Amino acid sequence: MDRWSENGAQSASRALDRVLRRAIETMEMSRDQIYEIAEHAREEYEALKKELDAVREDVRRHIEQNDALEREVKKMRRRLMEVSQHFHRYREPDIREAYEAAHRAQMALTLNREKEIFLRKRRDELELRLKNLERTLEKADRLLAQVSVVLSYLQGDIARMTEALASAESAQIFGLKIIEAQEEERRRVAREMHD
Repeated sequence: MDRWSENGAQSASRALDRVLRRAIETMEMSRDQIYEIAEHAREEYEALKKELDAVREDVRRHIEQNDALEREVKKMRRRLMEVSQHFHRYREPDIREAYEAAHRAQMALTLNREKEIFLRKRRDELELRLKNLERTLEKADRLLAQVSVVLSYLQGDIARMTEALASAESAQIFGLKIIEAQEEERRRVAREMHD
């Protein structure tokens, strides 16, 4: 082999080394991006969890309010029945007040029930989003672990491969020097025989 073949082997070795280093850089960038995605998902998860806790508390509070309002509506209806049954004993302002109080209590109950329904839907949506985020986080963590394993494998392999290539390169250079020495010896012997 000549000097040109030696340069070709070194060039191939450097090209392989560049390819491996680029692969490692790409894997490192991917790992960093996956980590950022996972962190963003964790932040969103925590924010949703807080919002869900607040919505659950609102639902609980509205249920209690509905119970109290239902008792109030029943009380107002009893009062209205009493006024209606004994119409002749009550004055007109008392009758009007009984109807208006029953109407206000019923409206408050209706509005509170609608708000409770809205809050329950919101709670269900948040719970679903939270479950989806949990799955996303699990996938991101698994992917991050896999990329880290591949990256450490590549980084370890590049060190071993560089050593192996250097060793092979040294052996190749040594072999070339032996061949060159043999060729030089043949030429010397040929010159001596010629002389």
